[in-house]
Amino acid sequence: MSHSQTSWFHPAAQIVFDFARPQIATLPAGDVDWIAAEECAVRMGVFPLFAQRILEVNRSCEPGRNAGTPPEVLRQWKERLRRHSGLALVLVNENDLLLSRFLAARIDILPVKGPTLAQRIYGNPLLREYVDLDYVVPW
Repeated sequence: MSHSQTSWFHPAAQIVFDFARPQIATLPAGDVDWIAAEECAVRMGVFPLFAQRILEVNRSCEPGRNAGTPPEVLRQWKERLRRHSGLALVLVNENDLLLSRFLAARIDILPVKGPTLAQRIYGNPLLREYVDLDYVVPW
């Protein structure tokens, strides 16, 4: 289902769901509430993935044209992605350091959510929002 008008999801949520799948390459026809879509993606924790996909679609358009996303929205999203990447890289490095220390101490640990989940699902730890690291340690 691509940009379905018959979906029971809110239109903003449907756009976020659609763009979480790499095979969607065009934006929906008509007006899009980009602020609602952004808010929805943030609530779902997938704003980086969503914004990255929208930016890719816009870059694939003819020079001088975008795929319907207002230039100001694209500029704001690029800046937000830049800020997110800085924090995410700090957490990725901290996660790697902690995992290596637990391994060296022979302590079993299971990382959950955060960069581990993003890497496993999306192949890139920067494509999901997180602000901390979570682990399960056997008792």
